[in-house]
Amino acid sequence: MRRARACRRPLSPSALAEIVVLSDLWSPMSEIRLMLAGLSASGAHGSLIQVVDPAEETFPYAGRVEFVEPEGFGAITAGRAESWASDYVARVALHRDEIRSETNKLDWLFSTHTTSRSAAELLLFLHSGMMAAKGSARGSTVKAGRSA
Repeated sequence: MRRARACRRPLSPSALAEIVVLSDLWSPMSEIRLMLAGLSASGAHGSLIQVVDPAEETFPYAGRVEFVEPEGFGAITAGRAESWASDYVARVALHRDEIRSETNKLDWLFSTHTTSRSAAELLLFLHSGMMAAKGSARGSTVKAGRSA
């Protein structure tokens, strides 16, 4: 079974566009690179936000656990799930480092947002990033509510 594509026609944003991508970003890096290349080709600036569930951050599983792919592409059973935790956390960190590297090359912002936290924090981060971009302060560190 193949995944359906939401949009077959590439998006061509204006160079003045400010793009916000909210996603779980669990796609392979090749797909993320392709998406970023298309969105940034015109020189548009953007923010890439990885939205995750707390369980995706810490891998809190133990014992025999069956993990089912939500789109129906399969399942895998871990006999001792807790033995997978350190490898899982390391792979997540590597994936995020690769995403951060790609966004840094484009001078885009990258952050994560955990669904257990207030969306207001994310909105402040995005607002600050957009204000910094308008003020040509790119390259400075952006913190919620202010640029430093």
